[in-house]
Amino acid sequence: MILFVALLLTSYMQAKTNLVLAQDSSQTAHTGLALIGALAALVKSCVIIDVFLFVVRHTLLGATATQGFAFVDKAFWRYVGASLLIVLGILAAVVVLSLVVVFALGSRPTWWWPMALIALVAWLVGVRASLVFTHIAIGNTIQWRAAWQDSRGHFWSITLTYLIAMLPLIAVALVFVAGYELALRDMIGAAYQAQLIALGAAVWMYATCSLHAACSAWLYRRYAVQLLETA
Repeated sequence: MILFVALLLTSYMQAKTNLVLAQDSSQTAHTGLALIGALAALVKSCVIIDVFLFVVRHTLLGATATQGFAFVDKAFWRYVGASLLIVLGILAAVVVLSLVVVFALGSRPTWWWPMALIALVAWLVGVRASLVFTHIAIGNTIQWRAAWQDSRGHFWSITLTYLIAMLPLIAVALVFVAGYELALRDMIGAAYQAQLIALGAAVWMYATCSLHAACSAWLYRRYAVQLLETA
């Protein structure tokens, strides 16, 4: 409940700042509200990590493992560190690949080249390293090699598991956005737009994070071999 309330509050802050920014063109307001929005996004990212850790522990270790749940512990910082390493690795790979493309073609590539490379590398690395985050969530250290070995040969299975599980929530999000744009925006008026957006975003995000964590726990049970030996 605390995590959901935190998601709701941060979603409201982001929605409210975005609506105000769309109406106010002053530079001072833009700077201040942008900082508030960035802070809300940072807090929301931390809450999302906590939701993942909580659901994975509850699924794999049982309800007793979530009693006295600490919002910031060693597993939290390991998760953050692993995420940052992956982001830096992806950026480094994209830079190298972009340079290769530049030298191979002899000209500067269009803007979508780096974006496509980022998406492709993020997909590949994210799937292959996905088991390590579940391993971290249940109190273990980061084991890149073991996670990479355990996911070998299961790339498409892992991808399709996440995709199929998320399809209903993607459909719900599309229906909500379409309904909001076509009807709800004018019906509720400007006064309640931020509340509606925040509520919809918080519910959807909490459900998505919980489902993602449950899928990760199931995949860990199915494929983790080398990781279990290092636990």
